[in-house]
Amino acid sequence: MNEIENSMYYLSHLERDEQWGIVCTTVGSQSCGPDEKYPVNTHPSAYSFSRTGRVLDEYQLVYITSGQGWFKSDSTKLLRVCEGNMIIIFPGETHMYYPDEDSGWNEMWVGFKGGKELDRTIGSFFDRNSPILNIGISDTVCDIYGRLLSLASSERLATQQAICGFVHALLGYVYYKVANSSISGNKNLSKIQHAQMLLRAGATSGISPADVASKLGMSYSLLREQFKLLTGISMSDYIIRQKINLAKTLLTSSDKSIKEIAFETGYESISRFCCSFSQNVGMTASAFRKRNRH
Repeated sequence: MNEIENSMYYLSHLERDEQWGIVCTTVGSQSCGPDEKYPVNTHPSAYSFSRTGRVLDEYQLVYITSGQGWFKSDSTKLLRVCEGNMIIIFPGETHMYYPDEDSGWNEMWVGFKGGKELDRTIGSFFDRNSPILNIGISDTVCDIYGRLLSLASSERLATQQAICGFVHALLGYVYYKVANSSISGNKNLSKIQHAQMLLRAGATSGISPADVASKLGMSYSLLREQFKLLTGISMSDYIIRQKINLAKTLLTSSDKSIKEIAFETGYESISRFCCSFSQNVGMTASAFRKRNRH
């Protein structure tokens, strides 16, 4: 097992930093070898480890880059943790994690907290009942942790804002990895991607989901089911989204009239275009043009 540098940083922040919406509390990395006591380093009392569990008032993302072990929390039974897993710790949850004695492990972590908006964001995309995320060994994720450690070691002006920018990037990339790994084994994935291409290209020319199914040699019911499963949106809504996106571009970058844009985006009448645009954008096409023209 290749060792990583043992580093721990516990960061202070000002009241002004909280206005950023998120503050970083800790960044670190450590290597625990086989038969070595865990944790390797002594942590502050608020972060001390115990086999009976601990509770934090923050989120943590703990990335295991080598070795294996175990995790348990209020919301889960004892779960296996392997190389390439990301553990997400939720505030207020009693939890514990540790490596196998015969393997040890390498880990990197970052802790952060914010207000209700951060809680809503995390809660919308991550589930405390499924805290072990299999993202594999990722150079991108390792690079982000490296940047976090470098920034934490300097703690210059606006370090909190710079670190939290990378925390947002880490959250987004982890979700990207999880979302795509869950569909990578789907045998219909390539056909759904082809369907997206056909719908984008033909959105304004009247292509229908049934036309796409015929071109792909799939039954319409199967295509409709798999498209919604893998993209989270129906084919009809996908076509509308393409039309509205094109309309937005034309409204802000051309002098074409609303009527011309309506027909260019494949609507049969200006009234249908205006109704669809308002429903999907939340304002009229004229108001959108006025607001975004420059």
